[in-house]
Parts: sequence; C-alpha cells; structure tokens
Amino acid sequence: MKTFDRKSAALLIALTIALAEAFAVLYIVFVQYSDLQARYRDLQERVSQLEDAKSEPLRVYNAALSSVVTVKAVRSDGALMQGSGFLYCCKGNVVTGFHVVANASTITVVFADETRTNASLIGGDIYTDIAVVRCDVLPASAKPLALGNSSALNVGEKVYAVGSPYGLSASLSIGTVSGVGRLIQLADLGFPYPQAAYAVADVVQFDATVAPGSSGCPLLNGKCEVVGVIFAMREHGVAFAVSSDIARRVVAGIITNGRYDHPWLGVGYQPDFVGGMKVLYVFPGSPAEKTGLREGDVITAVDGHQVRTAGDFIAFIEKFRSPGEVVTLTVERNELRHLMQLKLEPRP
Repeated sequence: MKTFDRKSAALLIALTIALAEAFAVLYIVFVQYSDLQARYRDLQERVSQLEDAKSEPLRVYNAALSSVVTVKAVRSDGALMQGSGFLYCCKGNVVTGFHVVANASTITVVFADETRTNASLIGGDIYTDIAVVRCDVLPASAKPLALGNSSALNVGEKVYAVGSPYGLSASLSIGTVSGVGRLIQLADLGFPYPQAAYAVADVVQFDATVAPGSSGCPLLNGKCEVVGVIFAMREHGVAFAVSSDIARRVVAGIITNGRYDHPWLGVGYQPDFVGGMKVLYVFPGSPAEKTGLREGDVITAVDGHQVRTAGDFIAFIEKFRSPGEVVTLTVERNELRHLMQLKLEPRP
C-alpha cells in the first residue's frame, strides 16, 4: 500500500507539473495572441489613417468644388481685376477680396461648372480685404460653405485652398498651418494708407503655393470648413488668411450694414513688446485719450483676459467686442496697477 501511495503521489506530482507547464504554454500563447491582436488593430488603424490622409484632399476638393468661384471685375477706370471667392450663407452671397471688386462698374462671378452670372457689391472692409457680392443667378449644384472654428487650428495641420490663381479656376493647393494668432502689420505687406496704419490680428499663416488671383479664396480644413479667407501671400510659399473667427464677424457686418466697424482704442503700440501692449502714443480725441491712457502705459489685461502681446489685445477685442461696448483695462504705469474703463469706438 505504501508503494502504491508513493507511485500515486509521484504520478500526481508529474501530472500537476505537466498541467502547470501546459497552462503556462497556453497563457503565453494567449498573451502573445492578445498582443498580436492589439498590434494588428493598431496596424489597421494606422493603415486607415494613411488611407484617410491620402483621400482627404480629393474629398475636400470635391465637397468644395461647387461652392468656389472666380470673381472678375471691371473698375470704373477700365482696369480688369480677378480673384477668388466662395458661396456663403444664403441669397447668393459670395465672399471675395475687397480690392478685387472695389470701385467696380461690373462684377462677374463664374462657378466651377462654367455658370456665369452678374453680381452686385453689398459692401466690404478694407482692413481685412473682405467683400461680399450678391449673385443674380446660382447653379442648382451650388451650396454655401460653412465657417469653421479657426481657434481649433493647430500648427502642422493640413489645410486646403480651392481658388483661381492666375485665373485658373478650381485649382487646389495643399498646405500646412505654420503659425496661428499672428499679428500682421498691413504696411509690411505693402498695403496703402489707411490700411497701412493698422494690423490684422489672429491671422492664420500657412505654407502653400498661393499665387495672384487667390485673394478671397477659402482656406479649408479636413472637414471642408472655411477656417480662413486668404488675403496676402509672400515669397517662398508663405501665405496669410483672415481667421474664420474674425471673418465671421466681418462678413455678418457687411451683409447687414454694407460695412464692418472695427472696435478702436486709439493708440500706437510696440509690436514686439512682450508682457502686455505697450503704448507708444495716443491719438488725439481717441477713446484712449478720453480714458486717460498715456505714452509708456502697458495694458496687461482686458476684461480679465491676460494680454501678453499687442496681438493678444487686438485679437480679443476684434473677436469678442464691438464699438460702443465698455471694456475694463488693467494698466501698469510707473510700477503701479490701474483699472480703467474705456468705451470702444468705430475705427475712423
């Protein structure tokens, strides 16, 4: 009996060891299989992302094609002007470049399907170079483009321009956002007075092949939403667009009133100063003078919103405030902090 017990115990131990080894092998196989499954899913996702990235330009182009236009204008002095534009909102409104249609005696809008129609100027804004014209006729396929949220743009994000460079309608340019929230002095871009005395804030900078004839062209994200309206380009493939957050306000003002009134403070400032907006001079009779701002003052906040640079201040009032509204300025003067109430006025 003792011999039998010893044999049984040895057999049981051997069986236990064999089962343990089998379970260990199964566990290893299961873990490896699960790991392979996870890697396979990750690979599938990456392949899907690559396929989406590859097909995105075509998808955006096809979605925007019926909405983009070529704008041709004849000025009163006989000069021929040409730009790009896009159908916006309703009633045949087309957003385009202001300098393209300013002082025009006739305006013609050409859609991608070659539909040509006369258009009338609703109004424009010289400071953002945005205008709105209204078409007499629309093709059945034409659909307005939606304005997106330019605040959600990230540096490195792909963007698309569908316009008419050199009059070549329905041309696609693919680019990358290379800067957001830029403060662009219009004088640096060669704009004449009075634009040259001001700057455009919250500008989207992007790298793409953008040529003359692209003014008013929509800058689109991967969802085919307009995140900017192209207004300037420089050498080496650097271009600029008015952000959709500001363009939305400008276009709405033009459609309603025929113009857009920019909120105005009435100071000159140091563009490259960091730590607030440093006042260099105050315009006589301006809201700033009426409030008591002085040369050398540094505005560090507006309505509790921190101001790190002049671009921060201008972008805030352009995006969130209007003429006639009162803002609270936090001002540093001689190492003392002051709170000042200022009533914004329309830019003269």
